[in-house]
Amino acid sequence: AEGVKRVLTVIRTEHAASAQLDEAEGLLTDAHDGLVQLATLVRNLKGFARVDRDGLDELDLNESVESALTIANHQLRDRITVERQLGVVPKVRAMPSQINQVVLNLVTNAAQAMGDQGTLTILTRRNGDRVELVVSDTGCGIPPSVLPKIFDPFFTTKPVGERTGLGLAIVHKIVTAHGGNVLVDSEVGQGTRFTVSLPVDHSALKRERPAAVAANADAVESSP
Repeated sequence: AEGVKRVLTVIRTEHAASAQLDEAEGLLTDAHDGLVQLATLVRNLKGFARVDRDGLDELDLNESVESALTIANHQLRDRITVERQLGVVPKVRAMPSQINQVVLNLVTNAAQAMGDQGTLTILTRRNGDRVELVVSDTGCGIPPSVLPKIFDPFFTTKPVGERTGLGLAIVHKIVTAHGGNVLVDSEVGQGTRFTVSLPVDHSALKRERPAAVAANADAVESSP
């Protein structure tokens, strides 16, 4: 009987040690994966501090809005009312993929702030030599004490592990790298409004003007 007990004790000890090793291996794997992901996020964030001029192209901001709404549709449908107020705006010179990410991040951020229901309003307009994108929500708003920190990398009010806190930091980096700026206005319990301002692409505007003049001339000539 004593021999059996000793054997069982050895088996239990070895089993416990094996389980601990398996658990430790899993924790180390998770830690390694987390560090790799974190390094990738930091590298991407640093990359947004500059814009590759060879990758710039003419961009219609209204197209970026429609693209972002299509991608974010699963987050918006059945709970968020979307109001489009898209003006006739000149093109901007930008990296389309990065500006598309800016719009998508703002739309996603607004959707999360509204929870189960709300209204998302997206407006585009020209303001002098700038094209503006305004994304407004009827969500929870941002407290004044938090507002100065929202563009800081890794700052988030979400629970640990739920959000990286990079969305608005990336928005700010991309927009400023394109010669633009981002303004935010928020009231707790009422909602938040982000205004993105980008410089007009005057070279594209010069090419568009002769075409518009010619079209108006044709219309005048064809009128009775």
